[in-house]
Amino acid sequence: MTFSIRGEPLVSAMKRRLPAIPYSDSQRRSGASDDALAKCPPSDLLTIVKEKRVTNPRLEVLDRYMEGFRRSDHDLVLSCLTDDVVLHVHGVRTTRGKVDFDTEIENPYFEGRPELTVDRTFESGDVFILTGTGVGHHKQAGRIAFVYSDLFTFRGDLIAEVESYVVPVG
Repeated sequence: MTFSIRGEPLVSAMKRRLPAIPYSDSQRRSGASDDALAKCPPSDLLTIVKEKRVTNPRLEVLDRYMEGFRRSDHDLVLSCLTDDVVLHVHGVRTTRGKVDFDTEIENPYFEGRPELTVDRTFESGDVFILTGTGVGHHKQAGRIAFVYSDLFTFRGDLIAEVESYVVPVG
């Protein structure tokens, strides 16, 4: 059985989207070829894609950034940013620099740590987009669920700009 995406063989589709798919050590040792990959079960291909994801240092920065927000870890979040970072929370405010950004990590109107889930990640050059869902606990209004879309612009391996769209739901 050969797997495909919209009629294109899965391996070809993956190579087009991820031009440098790394083989796992065991696949490399066994001399895996594209033909062998074409016959891999989808779960093995997912492992290969995850290996590719881990090798991208910018995705690792985004993972640390999100984990920093989940833990309210100021140092972890700030270590992912350039000194002159700009944060646009559209429709709400814009902050410039790490000092001002630091005030955004924990909002005084909320308590506890937010629950954040990343549903999708998109990449194009220096720009990454994360979309997902979250829950925060407002001191007066209680539980607030939301969806978000954050656009990150990198300079080198650090985040230089964040454009955040947050929409409360249900």
